[in-house]
Amino acid sequence: MPIPDVTDNWPEDIRVLVRGWRAAMLGHPWAPGLVGRPMLGPNVLARTEFLQSALVRGGCRGRQLAVVTRVLASYVIGASLTEATWRRTADPDARAAARAHVTASADAYPTLNASGHLDDSRWDDDLLFEAGLDGILRSAAPPRSGEVPPLP
Repeated sequence: MPIPDVTDNWPEDIRVLVRGWRAAMLGHPWAPGLVGRPMLGPNVLARTEFLQSALVRGGCRGRQLAVVTRVLASYVIGASLTEATWRRTADPDARAAARAHVTASADAYPTLNASGHLDDSRWDDDLLFEAGLDGILRSAAPPRSGEVPPLP
């Protein structure tokens, strides 16, 4: 995947990178399965350099930089693997069937049922991915007055 151009908007730089990374993984559904081996090639290193340099511009340092880098990578890989798995299933109605099972078993799964777990009509994967990414980026931003400072 191409590395985006650096701008003076570090959160947007990360969003562009992460969206492209997710799209590349979803475009190649076998790609998440490669994660089980060390990933130290020049493309991975270039992506990680871009990501960390954007986080540093946003104020991340030390352990916080390592944590947020890992959280973002795990988030993209995990979300892509989950989405790719649902998309590759031989039964196009499998997710709806899983949702129907949760609904029919509401006594056993009251929280899943109430939250709309697996309900594509409520929230699609893109919306959930973007909301999660926003939360991660908020945690990476410098604290405002009175907030707990980032990890050392």
